[in-house]
Formats: sequence, structure tokens, C-alpha cells
Amino acid sequence: MNIMKKFLKILLMLLFLLLFSCNYQAKSDGDTIKNIIESFYNTQYESYLQMEYKDITPYLDMSKIQNRN
Repeated sequence: MNIMKKFLKILLMLLFLLLFSCNYQAKSDGDTIKNIIESFYNTQYESYLQMEYKDITPYLDMSKIQNRN
């Protein structure tokens, strides 16, 4: 019985670690998306201030026909 309790404790600890690591990954994905959007708007704003063309294709989904034209 004692071995079973230890096994369950270890299993619970592993489960919590797995869940926390998934949560961290979700936060980092959200941060990545936020940074991409922020840099896109910064590039557009710099282009407006300098009155010159800046390439924004790295920020666009080029699989969409609207973004290729």
C-alpha cells in the first residue's frame, strides 16, 4: 500500500509539471504573436514617418491571395 501511495504522489507531481509546462508554452506563444503584431505596426509607423516604402511581407500570411497582390 505504501508503494502505491508513493507511485500516486510521483504521478501527480509529473502531471502538475506537465500542466505547468503547457501553460508556459501557451504564454510564450501569446507573447510571440503580440511581438509580431507590435513590430508590424512599428514598421508601418516608421514607414509613415519617413515617407518611404518598407517591406511588410514578413508579417503577412503569404498563402492568402489578398496579401500577394
